Amino acid sequence: MKSLIDNKQFGPWALVTGASSGIGEGFARCLAQEGFQLILVARRKHELETLGHELASHYNTRYKIIQADLSIESAVNEVVEQTWGMEIGLLISNAGTGGAARFFDRSLEELQSIIRLNAVSHSLLTHHFAKKMVDRRRGGILLTGAMGSAWRIH
Repeated sequence: MKSLIDNKQFGPWALVTGASSGIGEGFARCLAQEGFQLILVARRKHELETLGHELASHYNTRYKIIQADLSIESAVNEVVEQTWGMEIGLLISNAGTGGAARFFDRSLEELQSIIRLNAVSHSLLTHHFAKKMVDRRRGGILLTGAMGSAWRIH
């Protein structure tokens, strides 16, 4: 089977947020198959551990788990600190939430949390890792979004 992505083009480590399920888990599986070492980021540590162990056993890949809730202001800094010195060649910024609701039925705190998760965390992670990729002259970033994150006013 032809390789879908050349890990030599990017660098040894791929960081995937929202890796505990859904699209993020799918990306992690594909990247492990292509020979990437993985940094799996999500809120649910048990799911990350299960996935990491499975991928390491099946694809002989190395992995690191970072339990982080990217809707919390300090979480991006935690991800940055725990990856310090690692060559992240590919960032899959996938964490997000959907769920339509009436705009005024949500508290300001809840709205701020959703915005941190669906927008701010992507921007901050991209800013941090893209600078390093530019300096190395290689790397890649893929941003995904929560399609169902619309709010109804009425």
